[in-house]
Amino acid sequence: MPAATQKAAAESSSVIPWWLDGMSAVACAVIRRDGTLLEANRGFHTAVAGPHDDPQVRDAFLNPAFDQLAGRSSRVPGDAIYTGILNLGSADGTTVSLRGSVFDFGGCLLVVAEHDVAGITRAIDRLTLLNEQLVQARRGAVVRQVERGDSKLTPREMDVLERLVTGGSNKQIAGDLGISPRTVEVHRARVMAKMKVKNVVELLQAVAGWPLP
Repeated sequence: MPAATQKAAAESSSVIPWWLDGMSAVACAVIRRDGTLLEANRGFHTAVAGPHDDPQVRDAFLNPAFDQLAGRSSRVPGDAIYTGILNLGSADGTTVSLRGSVFDFGGCLLVVAEHDVAGITRAIDRLTLLNEQLVQARRGAVVRQVERGDSKLTPREMDVLERLVTGGSNKQIAGDLGISPRTVEVHRARVMAKMKVKNVVELLQAVAGWPLP
């Protein structure tokens, strides 16, 4: 049989178009209502941790659960029985969130979903902004607390203190300020002495205004 004829025959027996087979960003699958996987592309296999010998994928659907989807039917042919976020899990404990739809397809379920790239990007941007706001708030608290005391920290010691309370290591602080780790240690020791604390935990308590034990 010519290659073109073979390809056409394969396409006619396959629900998922051949050009979706190798795509990872889009997940497509045809699943019996008992949870048996009949057909899937790379995107779906990736979401459930790759191809495996067991065709049962019922447990891969975390929210909504597979039985919830299997128990639904479409009143209008072609309408989705579910549209929204699909949380799929795998045996190794990882979870993937996809945005898509599930259709009633000849007694089976047809899943068509994609990774919510835009949503993930928005979440990352939001977390980055919140982290920056937290860092600024902490540094502001440092300045206010020191200004209320009689520590008399130098500008460089303030630079080191601000970075210490936001979790910076000596090496990170040195790289940030363009000085050597040894110089950071010297400034750190002076900050500790002026703030009358013995360690970073007590330093954080002093900056936050909490009573020392």
